[in-house]
Amino acid sequence: MKIDFNKLTIFIFISLTISQASTDWSYDSDRKILHSISSGGDIECAAPDNKNCIQGESYSDIMGYFQNQPIKPLECGYMHSLKYNGQTGYDDYYHWCSTLLRKYAPMKDKVYFADEHENRIVEMDYIRMEPLNSVDVNGTITHHADVVGSMSRPKYIMAVPKGSEIVEFYDINSTKLKKSINLTSIFGAEFKPRSGDAYNEKYNLLFLTAKNRPSGVIIDVDTLNVVGKVGIDKSNSNIRDLGGDQVSGHPIWLDELHCAVLNRADRTVDIYRVENINGEWSTSFVSSTAVNTSLHQIVAGSNGYFYGVSEGNRYIDNRTYSYGWGR
Repeated sequence: MKIDFNKLTIFIFISLTISQASTDWSYDSDRKILHSISSGGDIECAAPDNKNCIQGESYSDIMGYFQNQPIKPLECGYMHSLKYNGQTGYDDYYHWCSTLLRKYAPMKDKVYFADEHENRIVEMDYIRMEPLNSVDVNGTITHHADVVGSMSRPKYIMAVPKGSEIVEFYDINSTKLKKSINLTSIFGAEFKPRSGDAYNEKYNLLFLTAKNRPSGVIIDVDTLNVVGKVGIDKSNSNIRDLGGDQVSGHPIWLDELHCAVLNRADRTVDIYRVENINGEWSTSFVSSTAVNTSLHQIVAGSNGYFYGVSEGNRYIDNRTYSYGWGR
């Protein structure tokens, strides 16, 4: 199989999976902590308070610390993000969560590329940089190959053919098609997907935005069903700034209950609340934050702030800004 790397739109996700939970603590001599795998499949360390890992010179040294008190472990992922300003531990390559995940979890050593010219997903061995497999996908202009699920427990590869009105999910192990969703039919208006690289680990929800409108859908990763829609009343597609013709920017969760559509046409960040009421997911508009020119991508901060680089236009230079949105 020949691959022209110059024509690949690259979205890399190293797929690391943990086969089963462990009930035993093991000592890591590099980090000098006890580690295990939680029941949910995340790396965890031995701590007295669900926050601070205890370090020691040996297994017995640390276990001695807990002789008269219980271990209250700190789990990487969602728990870690609650304790440390939204940081999961997996998002920093040198963090102990990342290093222990790479060190002790059985690794697939794979990355996935979206080849929008050949309209396929390419699976590669990232150590040897050799192709392993390719999967032809339906639709046209497959722009993203997003891995769906948490860092330690990915389940699917999502193909985002932005020239079509569908999104497809492939089993990450077999690469067999699991489900295809007709977004226009569910949304009730033409919906061409733009990007779905926004995962809510607490509620196992995926946020996917549209290419042709400032809108999005919420997808339950367990059932692969659309459980919410945002921006139904918004349809402006007139882009006035630099950065391409996609009406929505990259999707994002500002926290576990709020997602944002980067409305590049109206020059706003439209914020929505997503919550489960009596077993049913619901969405509601919260506010719009005005920006001087369109935003392509933002980063969520703490205390009701987010940060982004404006794309600018022929009259306005692009700059980095911080914005407050409240809660």
